[in-house]
Amino acid sequence: MIMKITKKSQLFSEAFKYILAGLFSILILIAGYKSISAIQQRSCAAEIKNFESELKNLDKNLRYGTKELKSYVVPCGAKNIYLFDLSRKIDLEQFNKVPVMKDSLKTSGNHNIFLVRENKVIDSFYSGNLEINMPYYFCLLAKNEKIEFFAEGTAAAAKITLPDEQLQCS
Repeated sequence: MIMKITKKSQLFSEAFKYILAGLFSILILIAGYKSISAIQQRSCAAEIKNFESELKNLDKNLRYGTKELKSYVVPCGAKNIYLFDLSRKIDLEQFNKVPVMKDSLKTSGNHNIFLVRENKVIDSFYSGNLEINMPYYFCLLAKNEKIEFFAEGTAAAAKITLPDEQLQCS
């Protein structure tokens, strides 16, 4: 009878060890996943701030008459980058898929650059006065996580045009 209790207690002890090891492993995996997610979020926020600082005051960083090819790495896997000429009236009906952007433009918000991924705005900001020909905006597709455009200094804005190889949204 004493042997039976010892074997049962050994089985219980072994099972308890495995359950405890399993729970501990699950907790480590969850903590690791949360840490990686937090690091990715901070990295994305840093990429966006860097992108924003590179485009800030685009109109003021160009001398009158100079035309420069600007190339930027797109942050956080954004697929579409919208540039708007806020001094012009833009037909907003074409932006129904991205209601946050549409509402910002409708209420005369001052953001003229929008980073969009899967029809959701991941960030927006003001980069200075932009001059864009009709339809008064560009929707750029990131190609190898980069976008390119020409910026030309004018009296009151940066005139934006696109090189032939820059992909645009349809």
